[in-house]
Amino acid sequence: MKFRSMATTCSLMVGLAVVPVVAASPASAAASAAAACVSATYHLDDNAVTIRNGCSTVKRYRVAERFWPDSDCFTIQPGRSKYYRATGTIQGIKAC
Repeated sequence: MKFRSMATTCSLMVGLAVVPVVAASPASAAASAAAACVSATYHLDDNAVTIRNGCSTVKRYRVAERFWPDSDCFTIQPGRSKYYRATGTIQGIKAC
């Protein structure tokens, strides 16, 4: 009887440990990879994104898409932006 209750407790603990990992969305994971000085503005009507480099250095980013390969890497100069119209569903941006 002790073994059965202990096994139940362990399986509940394992199940609870997995929940936070499953709850993280791909978009939030991709956005968290961006530097603090890089911003992404999503244009839902156009299925597009504008990536703005507010850093003092050159940055390279790509657009992560669902149901389609990710975009090529874009080199974005300091203070400049890159507009990208996606083919698939936009998940976020990733550093290259």
